[in-house]
Amino acid sequence: MTYLYLLINLFTISYPLAQSFERRLQYYKRFKALFIAIGLTAVFFIVWDIWFTSIGVWGFNEKYLTGINISILPLEEWLFFLTVPFASVFIYECVWYFLPQIQNFKGISSATMMLGTLAASAKVGS
Repeated sequence: MTYLYLLINLFTISYPLAQSFERRLQYYKRFKALFIAIGLTAVFFIVWDIWFTSIGVWGFNEKYLTGINISILPLEEWLFFLTVPFASVFIYECVWYFLPQIQNFKGISSATMMLGTLAASAKVGS
């Protein structure tokens, strides 16, 4: 499926983007700061991605790509650095807005730390 990675990016951002204009959340009002933060973060990871791709640490399966490249990275990889952070911060904002009781849950930072440690150790072990 030639456009799979592109479709995953589009599905990742479509609902959060559409709901950004929801009257209660008004996520769109944070777009300027959000895109500055995404852009600054993306610079570091795109440089890393280009470097690791160029030395063969990882690559991309052409079977799932459009064939459009910027530098040595496929368009879909560049979009990944926009769509995933956008959707992730949107989910975070929704949780804090619609589930305010979580803000008062004392175990939230401990649970986050534990899950982060488990995820990192699983990644290192694979």
